[in-house]
Amino acid sequence: MALQQNDIDVIARAIAEAVPEDLLVQVVARQNQIPDLDDLRKTAVDADRGRLYALAAAVLSQYDAKARVHELLLELYRKVDWSPTFLRTIDPFAVDPGLTDDMRQALHRRRDHFISSPNLMRFAREFEPRICCIIGSYLDNDQKISPIGGTGFLVAPDLILTAAHVFERAIAAIGESEVPKRCAVFFDYIDPPEITDHSVLRNAVRRVELADDWHVQGSSSLPDDGSVDITLPGRDTILANNLDFTLVRLSEAVGLESIELSGGRRRHWIELPKTYPLLGVDSYVIIAQHPRSYPRMVGFGRYVAVYKSVSRFWYGTETDKGSSGAPCLTRNLALVGLHNAEYNPTKFPEKGVNQAVRIDLIAQQIASKVSEAIQTRGTLPTSSLIWNLAPPASQPRLVIGRLVYLRWLDQAIAGRATVRADRIYAADAPDEGAGKTFSTEILRHALSANPEQRLVVFGSPEEGMPTRIEDMIRVLADHLGVPASKLNEMPKRPGVELPTAAADGDKFNRWASQTMPEWLARTLDETRPPPRDVRAEAIRERERLKTTGQPIPLDLAMSADSAEPILVEDGWRSAWIVFDRLNETRLAPELLELVAGLSGARIDEDQTSKTLKRLRWVFLGYRPDCFAQGHVTVERLDPALVSAADAELPLRNAWSSRGQDLPDAQLGKFLELFGAVIQALNDAGAASQGKLVALQGLLGSMVNIFPPPNVK
Repeated sequence: MALQQNDIDVIARAIAEAVPEDLLVQVVARQNQIPDLDDLRKTAVDADRGRLYALAAAVLSQYDAKARVHELLLELYRKVDWSPTFLRTIDPFAVDPGLTDDMRQALHRRRDHFISSPNLMRFAREFEPRICCIIGSYLDNDQKISPIGGTGFLVAPDLILTAAHVFERAIAAIGESEVPKRCAVFFDYIDPPEITDHSVLRNAVRRVELADDWHVQGSSSLPDDGSVDITLPGRDTILANNLDFTLVRLSEAVGLESIELSGGRRRHWIELPKTYPLLGVDSYVIIAQHPRSYPRMVGFGRYVAVYKSVSRFWYGTETDKGSSGAPCLTRNLALVGLHNAEYNPTKFPEKGVNQAVRIDLIAQQIASKVSEAIQTRGTLPTSSLIWNLAPPASQPRLVIGRLVYLRWLDQAIAGRATVRADRIYAADAPDEGAGKTFSTEILRHALSANPEQRLVVFGSPEEGMPTRIEDMIRVLADHLGVPASKLNEMPKRPGVELPTAAADGDKFNRWASQTMPEWLARTLDETRPPPRDVRAEAIRERERLKTTGQPIPLDLAMSADSAEPILVEDGWRSAWIVFDRLNETRLAPELLELVAGLSGARIDEDQTSKTLKRLRWVFLGYRPDCFAQGHVTVERLDPALVSAADAELPLRNAWSSRGQDLPDAQLGKFLELFGAVIQALNDAGAASQGKLVALQGLLGSMVNIFPPPNVK
């Protein structure tokens, strides 16, 4: 739909407040809709609403002219899931115009569920990557094409759990050994179009085949499960002996892999509960599922008291064919069951009641197999370090060495800063070609999965190195959501602009290192959105719906019934301030005073304000003198010091991101070759500027020629 000017204004404001410029540029560049994007960044100006607003409005206008605004907003919707205000603002516009009205309404309902619940947003980030869609087909005994379809979820590095009846007909028709040839499972399948061919490969969707010995363990289904009255004598006992589950081994330990090929958070698996969570009338049940092999959807419902069964329970969650095998979770994300059927015997009056098998009974049977798989495959850290900055299907650009920087980033992004050095990093790199700008690329890549963090890079082509305090403050304010009008309140520079008797009239350093940092911290506090109490909002909305006689959505009731307030931060979490190429342009003395004040360099760490502790500092070239020894994480960057040992980290991380250990023998050969090339470059007198690029290309070729699983 064509946007009105008011729509562009509303969306641009939302983008400027919630989306880091780096992320917006990254998304637009990847979608390749604006060829002159760099020029647009340089010319976008709005004195009243800020440069980021102007950039967002210009981008929206160009997308709107091509009728592709929904493509931009759909990707931003997935990336900026931490800001409920942003999601609600763009939700009406982030819809593919090709969707039917029913599909559009279903999409809005699903989004409403997640926007209103931080717990469900955590579910989307942590649990949904462990859910898979099972897709396949075979010729049945009548030579007709029959589908294999269902939902499954990881319970170990290479084991998924699903319903037995997903595979039973295929096994009967073609035999157990043929099943792996006729189906596959798909993780991260969240967007249309629908996948109908099990052999298809799609960007951003992880396809995994079944192992040859795929059928690990199971309990058969009953053909009439859900259609016969469970209250009949002996019926519940029969059901308890037919738990309708299959434990499936995959050909790869996808649970140990990083979700992103380049490294980062691992997929992991849903752990089996040691005790069965209590479910009572009106307890909430959440299901992530792939009905009819569609992209992943989430259903919400409540426990229904049909019968006190030994092995089954019931709920009103919406499901469909293909949902069988989906995990059922409580509102607190505890695993309670395996969805396996609709319950609707002829005498049962209520339609749409669904059924699950209790997970504790299944867990009792598969616990030893699951434990064995975890021990056999081993465990790895919850994330792997970044090893590759290239986009998928491109020649890898490996990060050589840089262990100090990568570990510092991992700590700082996670918000685990306990001492000043956890917030401040400096690369001692006086020479060209040492990797200073590459350090910024690493940081951009790391932050791309953390849109709640902001990034400002001074000394870059987009943002030159400031020489005056006011210029630096204006740039920071623009990136951190401070309205342009607030800059009029900035304390005046001492000197000719102030009389000598005025506060700071002749005390420039105090103005630079105390007055301005205190003003900026106070302004950031004042303009930062306060935490939202989702519970309070839900209670108010529930009361409004009651008075108007409208139905109360389950997700709304779930938030309103929370025992504790549900507080959601709606502002940026951390801001990263980078000074690049400091070997070419050193910081002006007055900027050093400002940096000292903003970073708390001259006071104790516990005296630094909470807001200023949100700032992360990266100095690429040298360590500024305002920081005491030990208050900064320092790394020496010198191409002349690169050795064969520096290749070990990226190579091990390349294999680790795919859930594998790089064999020592293979690593030894890689390092021997790498060392020989380094020696040849040194003997030839290779310049520093080209040495790292050449070595990076060599490592990329190694990974391409002898790749870890699924890196090709």
